[in-house]
Formats: sequence, C-alpha cells, structure tokens
Amino acid sequence: MKVQGKNINNILLSDAVIATAKKRGSMDVLSDGKVILEEIFSSDILYKHWIKYQKKYRYAEDISWDDLKKSVFKLWNMFKFKDRKN
Repeated sequence: MKVQGKNINNILLSDAVIATAKKRGSMDVLSDGKVILEEIFSSDILYKHWIKYQKKYRYAEDISWDDLKKSVFKLWNMFKFKDRKN
C-alpha cells in the first residue's frame, strides 16, 4: 500500500470484488468482512505462517504482520460495496 496505494481504482476494485462474490455465491459474506479480517489477523497460526513466508520470500521480510494488517484493512475500507444491493 505504501508504494501502489494511489494507483488503486476504488470503483474497479469494488466491482471486481462484487463480481467475484456473486459468481461464488458469497455476497452475504461481504457484510461480515471486517469481522472475518479481525479473526484472520488475531490467528496465531496465520501469524506463524506469515513468519515462515517472510523467511522463504525475501521481498516480504521487511513487511511486518502489523503493516500487512493495516494495508489489508485500508484496502477493505476502500471498497464501495457497502451501500450496494445484490
């Protein structure tokens, strides 16, 4: 997000997420997205997977779990589907 955040088209991103959710039949999950993300980032198991991933891929070694969480939530908050209907 630090580097490419300004290049994200919020509407295009939202449309893509909505289209994917509709195709997968998971539109109802979007309303719980923030809660689901909180669960993901409170998981010790996923945190440990991130640490292993950082060790395996050098480009990720400088990205902390907290920075990753902030970026994911920033992306989530960019979505414009909250007021849309199925």
